[in-house]
Amino acid sequence: MENDRLAIVYVANEDKELTLAIIYGQTIEDLCLKVCKSLGIGPVTRHLFALRNHYTKLWYPSAYRLEMKDKNKFDFRLRFKPSSLQRLKHVDVNAYDYYFQQARSDVMDNKVPDIVYERHKQELIGLGVSDMYRVMLEKRLPRETVESEYRKYIPRECIKRHAFFIKKPIHNALRKISGYDANYVKEQYLKQFECMAPNYPYEEYEALMDRGLQNPPAKVILRVNVDEIKYCETLATPWTTLCAIEDLCFVSIRQDNTVEISRKNGIPSYLKFSKNALLMSFVSALDGYYRLAVKWTFNLCGEVVTPSLERLHKLKCHGPVGQEFSYTKLQQKRANKPGSYLVRESETEYNVYYLDACNKEGKLFSKRIEERTVSDDFIITGVPGRYNTLAQCVLSFQDSEGQSYLSECLPPSEYDKSSLLLCAPESAVSEVAADEEIVASVLETGPRCVPQNQLEIYKPFLRTGRIQQYSPTTLHRAIWRLTKGKKLEVALKILKQEEETNYTKEFLELAGKWSQLRSGTLVRGVTLQEFRNADAMKKYYKSGKRLTIPNGCPMEVYRLMLECWGDSSGSRKQPQAIMRDINQILYQVYNSRRSHAYATAFPKLFSSEMKKFEQDNSDSSDNKSLNSESRSNSFSTDNTSLRWNDTDDSMQGLINTNEDSTEDFSAYLGWLSSARRDSEGCSISQNNIPNMNCIERSTQVLRIGHPSDLGEV
Repeated sequence: MENDRLAIVYVANEDKELTLAIIYGQTIEDLCLKVCKSLGIGPVTRHLFALRNHYTKLWYPSAYRLEMKDKNKFDFRLRFKPSSLQRLKHVDVNAYDYYFQQARSDVMDNKVPDIVYERHKQELIGLGVSDMYRVMLEKRLPRETVESEYRKYIPRECIKRHAFFIKKPIHNALRKISGYDANYVKEQYLKQFECMAPNYPYEEYEALMDRGLQNPPAKVILRVNVDEIKYCETLATPWTTLCAIEDLCFVSIRQDNTVEISRKNGIPSYLKFSKNALLMSFVSALDGYYRLAVKWTFNLCGEVVTPSLERLHKLKCHGPVGQEFSYTKLQQKRANKPGSYLVRESETEYNVYYLDACNKEGKLFSKRIEERTVSDDFIITGVPGRYNTLAQCVLSFQDSEGQSYLSECLPPSEYDKSSLLLCAPESAVSEVAADEEIVASVLETGPRCVPQNQLEIYKPFLRTGRIQQYSPTTLHRAIWRLTKGKKLEVALKILKQEEETNYTKEFLELAGKWSQLRSGTLVRGVTLQEFRNADAMKKYYKSGKRLTIPNGCPMEVYRLMLECWGDSSGSRKQPQAIMRDINQILYQVYNSRRSHAYATAFPKLFSSEMKKFEQDNSDSSDNKSLNSESRSNSFSTDNTSLRWNDTDDSMQGLINTNEDSTEDFSAYLGWLSSARRDSEGCSISQNNIPNMNCIERSTQVLRIGHPSDLGEV
């Protein structure tokens, strides 16, 4: 074919490079998948690996599409470091071996900045001797043969400085080693390497950081590793923690190479990069670590997605989670209810799926389904026939009357804690938000009494609207601990003690009505007045009907609303994804036309600094990423993250129902709709744009995860 070309992929093993056929228009993930298959790296650990540009050393995001202008030379590397090498070895020995070869290669080529010859001279020679002994065991070579080729195993820096004195120490050391196997030698090699370079591998980038209108932007070095994002202004200053990986919420980007990093707590951080390739490399690093450590099914940035993950979402299919996880989930979520099932990728084979289901007697069984890419169809092992889709495979399981009995699919959830979280600390046990299934089971039981020891209630929220209306209730923010390790953030209305005599009956009736409603996630101002009762509302939505687009509502926002009205079986948008997407809309359109310390990534003060920044970068190759694989860090770090429940103000931001803010947000939607039709050069009066503080509060109102919030909106 005309679009077929060859790509050269440099690898860390003895092959040195692979030549693979590519088709322009394919994603970089497709090419990475080919490399993994050729090296025997399995479906579980393949997500630890990525491709970077051989010349610029910048990483490609998974969705990057290969173009004819590309030079088609790539480095294949383990990019995301797992939390435990022993765990990596247990899951995929080929991936473990490749990591060993990668670390060994970097030591040989002096590409590990943490390792300094003057400080690690003896350790470097020791690593070289260990590597020679490993080769003797694996290839069954005599000691004399390996000694004669010592330059292949001793780091080049050692040979360069001790060319005439190094042979004898090597000879003496090798004679003393005996009685070990190759796996043990590898393990000891990596343990010593970890002590010398504990931060390996990490990535570094240069950017400008917004420090507010009162201060000029700062040129900083950003460092990303498995635990956190850090920065420093110069190499002589201490490193400061910008955000821990687990505290990331979402990332928004703009066409002018600016990035907004939103955390669970605290003010967002704004960064500007000199080139788009730098920005994409940086954001893909954050996204990769977040997926592998916190939520495997979630992309931090709506503009930097994982193609294979999007496909799994459409198929309502899990990743390669394994049979044990699948059976446990069916038991915990559906109690092995007949007809419930789960589809997952195989953890050992590519293009293979497993259907784990409960038959009519409630007994678990599994069926292997193979996807044939050549004929573009599916076959079920042991069952004649071909199927066009996975859905057809599911429908083929029928009872004696010819009726399909698999009726309820358990989709993947962002709260799944499976073996796919390879970068998550093994011993980390923390509370996570309750998933949709747990919330559904609570709501199905109707009104219920909650023991007080399950609730953590914060101070009442004081309204600050222009018209103070008396209410017999007070509004509180609370945490409801449903089960061990599972929590639910709720808005709590409490009847005032002095009004118990007058309003108890009405209060209990209202609570009963609201308990019948299921969770809606983004609401356009629908009130109960539009429906006579909750049953009518439920019937309206179950019939597939949806409210029409409101006047002045931008199409991007309405599309998001439709996704939030999706089926609760799996297509419904989750709260974090809603915040990510609505923030991307706000950041791209609203903030791009506004000068404000937090409304735009870089105010006018950035212009002169940015020109200088770009001039500094123009003389280099396509990047100014340091992209170091490691560097020793002896500086202390300051954790700048704030706990979300430290102050009363944080509570106000989450459940703010101030009428001013909702009016301003409605005004903004109208402005956004008209702004879309304006050309880039038209000016917009500052007076016509709502105050940014109100917009920030309004976007907080959109964090509606559960029915208790619905009344406040």
